[in-house]
Amino acid sequence: MFGNRVGIVKGETGGGSIFRASMLKSLAQRFKTEAFSIGFTKVDSVVTCRGPLMTTSFQNIMMVWKMVRTTNAVILSGSWTGLSVWCCLLCRFNGVACINIMTMNSSQAAGINFSGLMWFFVHILYVASDWLNCVLSCSSWTRSFTYLQELHNMGLPVVGVAELNDQYIPFNKVDTAEDIYSARMHLSCGQPEKPLLLFAGRIIKEKRIPLLIAARPPGMVLAIVGSGALSDEILQYHDPTNGVVCHVSAIVSQDMLRVYYKAADIHVSASTFETLGNTVHESLLCGTAVVVQNAGGYISQVKNGRNGYLVDWENVRESQTAIENVLLRKLTSIKPMKDSASSVLELVDKAIEDPYTGQFKFLYHFTTLLAIPLVFLYLFFCCLYDVLTTTAIHDEETIDTSPDACA
Repeated sequence: MFGNRVGIVKGETGGGSIFRASMLKSLAQRFKTEAFSIGFTKVDSVVTCRGPLMTTSFQNIMMVWKMVRTTNAVILSGSWTGLSVWCCLLCRFNGVACINIMTMNSSQAAGINFSGLMWFFVHILYVASDWLNCVLSCSSWTRSFTYLQELHNMGLPVVGVAELNDQYIPFNKVDTAEDIYSARMHLSCGQPEKPLLLFAGRIIKEKRIPLLIAARPPGMVLAIVGSGALSDEILQYHDPTNGVVCHVSAIVSQDMLRVYYKAADIHVSASTFETLGNTVHESLLCGTAVVVQNAGGYISQVKNGRNGYLVDWENVRESQTAIENVLLRKLTSIKPMKDSASSVLELVDKAIEDPYTGQFKFLYHFTTLLAIPLVFLYLFFCCLYDVLTTTAIHDEETIDTSPDACA
């Protein structure tokens, strides 16, 4: 599998990286599996090859070449990197099945992280990566029907939605009332009688956590759980007496997160960046309602008045009304909505059996040859990007063993 982040990187993780780590575990039960990634995951029989920053260095290019030549199928997933396009081209030359699963909204990522001329340059690179990956792979998929429609509107040849139910196994376990109450005490800093709102996720700009703090209704507790680049900034809001509790020093395990969802009254998120939004699905599996931003993959998972509410968190009154409606028990069915997504494991089996189904032999070879100069030109611009933006990244695994924030 080729993914720029698998498992935990820099002490933080997101839904996409958890998805890829779970996918590796499931595939490793049936195949000898390798992963090319800056992240890591502890999976039996999996060799993880980590490239420094996923840059388009000669070392990384050769590592990808070697891996493709010795594999039967490649799953391409993750944020943008020039090496993904190189991987797709190599797969076509070697007749290797390549499935592309798109987990990041490239246009939004460029807008959030860059501005001015750099935004223009990066936006072109990101969009070109999406196009080349889609055209050169066997088939392309994404993880929510909302994002699928957005990709279709851009003209990208994306087939449908792929899912991996194994990812959610930890959230189907049963917990004792004592464990749930203990978690509520922890999250609320000893105020279990107050309504409890929970944000769980990466502590980064895209999550728009200050909007959640600003819209928190009086008399309620907002618990912020996770880790990320803005942890220190968000920690400044920590004020248990006034209802804001920040547990943002480390990653929370999925088993602990499950108990947290059950301990909370409502899961909240103001993010506009989610192509799926794993936390919504996880929370609903635990029977906890959601009030989330009316955007992205959340739209595919939430039906107003049924399992939660879609709101504009910049509208404080709208957000508070939705929270009040949940507490008044106006929801009718707090569980995930059913969909018709395809199993990732079934997609892999089908791709290995017949990698490039439906492609005429002449057209297949013609598009492959046409892609060669485009890919090498693209790699040149990726090298320029690396020079302009390279920063140091160090892998580290951090699980929540930190002192209680309420202490």
